Amino acid sequence: MKEILIVEDHPIVSMGIEMLIHDNIPETIVHKAATFAQAVEIVARKKLSLAIMDINIPGGGNAGMIRGLRMKHNTLPILVYTGRDEKTHAVSYIKAGANGFISKSSEEKEMLTAIETVLAKKKYFSNEFWEVVITNFSDNTPLGSNPMESLTKREIQIMEMLLEGKWTKEIAEELELKVTTISTHKLRIFQKMNVTNVIDLFKKKQQYTQ
Repeated sequence: MKEILIVEDHPIVSMGIEMLIHDNIPETIVHKAATFAQAVEIVARKKLSLAIMDINIPGGGNAGMIRGLRMKHNTLPILVYTGRDEKTHAVSYIKAGANGFISKSSEEKEMLTAIETVLAKKKYFSNEFWEVVITNFSDNTPLGSNPMESLTKREIQIMEMLLEGKWTKEIAEELELKVTTISTHKLRIFQKMNVTNVIDLFKKKQQYTQ
């Protein structure tokens, strides 16, 4: 008898996954958790065969969730199922130890394939994930690299000030630096973060700090 945990705070989504499991995987008991705390509690007391986990649940939201569950069950297969962009989030969760990562926009058939693959103690990666791997490999970018890690302390300071809506001249006056110096730092920040404006800079920062 297999026991599967669905960690999802939207009842309709959770019910859909449960129906998919019961319709296709016989002799399976399904447990549900709507928060990360509930998930940890269930993992600690049940002999689970698989955990299917959304990232955006109360108490969660980052790759540390994987490590949190593994502290209670160190061999638990974990399939991350989320609405977040695979291209910016999959790698960090895979590196944290997830056995698979699939988008909520995936077809039901692919979802079932992912579940069956991870249940069999294998890894599941979507085509979108492999696109990221190939892209990173082709341009020599370290897989899963966080562009924010390449910023200097001064660049991080200036980036935060830019995101607060401050102008280049304001930042220069506050830091007692030349406007040209701030402009140079700003250009380097944009290059390292691969953006061309402050709005995109904000979005990129959100992607790598969630």
